[in-house]
Amino acid sequence: MTGHQARFNRSLFTAQAGDDERLAQLFSGEDIELVLDLRSEAEGIQIARTCVQIDTYYVSRPSLLEAKGREGDTWAAGLALRHRTCLIGGPDESRRAVARRIAESAGQRVIDLDLSPAPIVFSVK
Repeated sequence: MTGHQARFNRSLFTAQAGDDERLAQLFSGEDIELVLDLRSEAEGIQIARTCVQIDTYYVSRPSLLEAKGREGDTWAAGLALRHRTCLIGGPDESRRAVARRIAESAGQRVIDLDLSPAPIVFSVK
């Protein structure tokens, strides 16, 4: 039998927003396809531009910070299953809490790129 088997991602990545060049390297190193930003569109305008340059989808969704927004968790979990996703923005603990909620909805694990024991090192030769 030939056919297409659906690929589901087992991990949801998260990282602190800020240094767009560092984030772009992290996204490229982890083959991130979608960036979910917990900040407003105005706060994320620079990383949105960076995502366009590195051919990565970008969505600003500050409503995910609200604990009562469980339908948003389901929406984000669906995306995270289909696309390698990195959640950025917001204070560390809030961001990590949202990542845990989304990952729980999707049956995924959370990988915090800021705390990774094996940081990705880039060099140009």
